[in-house]
Amino acid sequence: MITYQIAEVIPELRPYVARIVEAEPSILDRSIEEQTHRLLLEPLRQLRADYPGFSRPSGSKIELLTRSAPRLFTHGGETP
Repeated sequence: MITYQIAEVIPELRPYVARIVEAEPSILDRSIEEQTHRLLLEPLRQLRADYPGFSRPSGSKIELLTRSAPRLFTHGGETP
């Protein structure tokens, strides 16, 4: 899973993802789009909100991922 790999690079993300999976185990059975939104984008945004002064290298990764990930599932600017 992509979220696991990203959490390896940004370990601060792990508790955010873990809380979602613990609260909603069925998320792992949902569409890749929904998993990406719930397990990647929401935790990244929350991490940024909780730590606005997050270290530059990781902060840059978070910013890039937050802006880029939604494009993985869009076609011509629209969600399929």
